[in-house]
Amino acid sequence: MEPASPISPVHQAVRNHLPPPPPPPQPPPPPNPQNTTSPSAKPTSPSTKPASKTCSTTTAPPSRSAAA
Repeated sequence: MEPASPISPVHQAVRNHLPPPPPPPQPPPPPNPQNTTSPSAKPTSPSTKPASKTCSTTTAPPSRSAAA
């Protein structure tokens, strides 16, 4: 054994047997200008379809009733 070595042979062997570190998580994709600026990019948004919005408001959509 080499006491002068900062990393003992045992530790070095253990490090060699360890699996490689997992890749870093991918950062979230950059915000899409279309998604941030235009509400039409969100199909779930009621403001996208005014006709559907007026019809859904008459039938009391679950989202508004839950908020109220």
